[in-house]
Amino acid sequence: MFFILLLSSVLGLSVSSAHARALKRDIAPFPADAEVGTVNVDVEAQTAAYIEALSLSETEDGGDVEANTIRLVNFDGCSSMPGISNAEAQIYSGWQQAQKIMAVQSLKDGTVDFNTAGALEYLGAAGLNAPRQGDMNTIFKNFATLTPAWWPFGWRIHVRCDDPMVLCSCGESKRAYTTTYDIESKLARINFCPTYFKTETLNKAISDGKNLANNQKFDMNRYWSTQGHIWAHELMHIDWVTGAQGPTGRYGNNAHVTDMKIRFRDTNGRVVKTTAYEPRAAKILARWAFNTGDYTIRNADNLALFMTSQYVQEQLGNQYPQYPLVDIPGPDRPPYTDLFILEETGSIILNATSPDYELFVDSDESCVWDEDEPTPELVDFTALAAASDQEYPSEYVDTLNAWVEEVNPPEEPEPEEPAPEPDMDSPVCIECTNNLGASDCPAEDLQCLVDQCNSDASCQACAVDCDSFLLSSDELAPFGTVVIA
Repeated sequence: MFFILLLSSVLGLSVSSAHARALKRDIAPFPADAEVGTVNVDVEAQTAAYIEALSLSETEDGGDVEANTIRLVNFDGCSSMPGISNAEAQIYSGWQQAQKIMAVQSLKDGTVDFNTAGALEYLGAAGLNAPRQGDMNTIFKNFATLTPAWWPFGWRIHVRCDDPMVLCSCGESKRAYTTTYDIESKLARINFCPTYFKTETLNKAISDGKNLANNQKFDMNRYWSTQGHIWAHELMHIDWVTGAQGPTGRYGNNAHVTDMKIRFRDTNGRVVKTTAYEPRAAKILARWAFNTGDYTIRNADNLALFMTSQYVQEQLGNQYPQYPLVDIPGPDRPPYTDLFILEETGSIILNATSPDYELFVDSDESCVWDEDEPTPELVDFTALAAASDQEYPSEYVDTLNAWVEEVNPPEEPEPEEPAPEPDMDSPVCIECTNNLGASDCPAEDLQCLVDQCNSDASCQACAVDCDSFLLSSDELAPFGTVVIA
């Protein structure tokens, strides 16, 4: 059955069937929905897609499936995407995967320990983000409410696949983009690009990762490039999720969460930029040494990567997924990667000869990553230094050193060639034997024999191991015919 739901200024929608009574209790207008807009919902088709998604995401949902289904609306252009027969189900599946991240207890409770490895690496050193820790915990708690098990307020998200801002052409890394206010529906909206549908599920990434070697099993690149993480990232751009005062309204005192840019100088002297959008870039941003929390709280992937890493850690037997290491080389630490070089001033420069260089640097600076803030603030590592190890707990620094050594162990010294055995038939060795055989040393005074051996030129030329005379009484003939009477 097909239902056209029209928003009203009172209830936020009107429903032309008996479904109205069942749905109205959950769909209350949130401030973003106060303006009238049109929302299309095919309850029957969307419910079927939602149920298919439960299988894709390996999720069991004990709630009201039909009511949960209409949290996502419109799905403009999704059913007609070339080569994709179940776009709606994959979109629902991504939301369901993100709900597993939302279920992490410390995120739900807003009780994050900012001295754990994940917090230090994605949110910054605790001493540098302390003023924003309360705001971060509030964001995590809000994020955890976007699940069918929790309805503190009504909310809907407009879903599109028709690329209204023509941003999907920015390359394979453009999986989705978001605005707090879609001009047609007046709702927050996420557009999913074709690349999203080529991305695997978070549950499959974890299932496969458990059987891999540690350097792959604990690599966040594997879990970052998943539909579940993409959802977590995109939700960070919606101002009513993060309590932000953004371009389309005010939902709190935080700044709008965007995709920040980082500027570096490379080894050729060229100034280059990258979007803080993947584990290495996010970890570098978290190394910013000044008011770090003001930056990590405003970058979507820093927040989302921290949250995803906490869920992945739970799934991997409570072992933190530490890779990729973005260890800033220090005076007592070998570098893990040759992409980053730390200057004496503390500035980070990029190695232009690194095989990762071209992938890391933005190839097209005209691409817009955040629809609501197309020109985000730039974090300039050409001017200011990275945070030093002194800003981090010693336990973390020791653990980081161990991780680095595991991946990049120090070179073992070349084994020394064993000394050649003396040729006891050579003239010089025969002379040594004769000299020691004529020794006046008492039989019980082995040290006397050692001293004579060490001072005898022929014994030294023969390369006799004089100290072997100190062996036990049944081993007193270190070579040939020398016998102490």
